[in-house]
Amino acid sequence: MRTDRPVVLLSLASMLAGCDSIGEEDAPALLDWILASEVQVAFDDVTFHYEPQTHPIPTAAQVAEASEQRVVDIMGSCVVTQRDETVVTYQFDGCDGPRGLHGLNGEVQAVYEEAGEGKYPNMLLTGQDVRVNGATLDMELKWTQSETLARFSGSSSRGEAIEGDLRSVFGEPFSYDESTFCLSFSVIGSYQYDEHTWDAFVDSDDGSSDVFRRCHDRCPVWGSFRTGRAADADQLVLRFDGSQTAKLSDHEGDSMEPLHLDCTPCQTHGTDADNNPICIE
Repeated sequence: MRTDRPVVLLSLASMLAGCDSIGEEDAPALLDWILASEVQVAFDDVTFHYEPQTHPIPTAAQVAEASEQRVVDIMGSCVVTQRDETVVTYQFDGCDGPRGLHGLNGEVQAVYEEAGEGKYPNMLLTGQDVRVNGATLDMELKWTQSETLARFSGSSSRGEAIEGDLRSVFGEPFSYDESTFCLSFSVIGSYQYDEHTWDAFVDSDDGSSDVFRRCHDRCPVWGSFRTGRAADADQLVLRFDGSQTAKLSDHEGDSMEPLHLDCTPCQTHGTDADNNPICIE
């Protein structure tokens, strides 16, 4: 698992002018954005694959072939694939995956293209009315060697309209540790809710190198997100600790009503080789 990137507080520039205040009632929309972002990251991880020992700089066709095989290996018989050179179409039917993807239904297309000499191929991932983790999403995700960008819209698992975007931090949006079964990511973005656009950004005030981590498909074991406007002091903070409750506080650290998570709690905590928190079971 990669943990060597620097840790800082990042934010997006405010997208709306005005002095509207964010409050406790806005917290569920932040949770929707985090969980939708996790879906994008999981898709990114699952559908872009290459073997560096065999192909140090693989072609787009080689990445397409290796990625198709990886999806089949991970998802099994619930997915049907069709590949035409550098285009792979995935038809999912009730798939569950180790990256936190559950109840996955719908068609997703991945297009891989050459990015130039000495660079890994780019990937464009698109899907409409994709049902996953209780949400229904239209999504477009572009992966390049320098960054990952994604936009999504649809309805959340709560049945609320959701629209948002994200981009990777330091060009390295995620890591997946095969030994601990933990997917970790750091992203920043924005989401639309109640006719306002709020920034969402990572907050690692404890020095951890990854700010969101889910292991063994249990409740998120680690993470801290802030939302509001980057230039404002009026912000919300949402933290995860492996339980079925996401802790909510205001910008001064005062506790607010927590949010319930629809997930299996982590029963046993531990740390990996880099002393990062993980869920053992």
